[in-house]
Amino acid sequence: MASISGDLALHLPPTLDELVQAIETADATDEGLVPLSYRFADEVGAMRRCAECERPIVEPEVLAETLAEHYRASDEERGALVDAIRESKLETGDDRYPDYCSYHPPLNSATS
Repeated sequence: MASISGDLALHLPPTLDELVQAIETADATDEGLVPLSYRFADEVGAMRRCAECERPIVEPEVLAETLAEHYRASDEERGALVDAIRESKLETGDDRYPDYCSYHPPLNSATS
């Protein structure tokens, strides 16, 4: 897991509560190193790509764990971070199909 330091740390709010509020109220972005961005997630090793279209997919648990470690958050606070990231406008994929974005779940031959 990557740690948050230097330039990455400069883009974080001073408290965990402010971070959760920022995530809950912000739009997802491809720009900058704000916590709710694909670039930030990529910098901390919390992003993968869709196997079908290469769309970026943020891994909420990995991103939340990295942020929780930075803020020395409790397990409950870490859970709140995961929830906020999952409910954000970032693509977080689907637990059932972790290699695909929400637009490209694999076709299941058993369905009709």
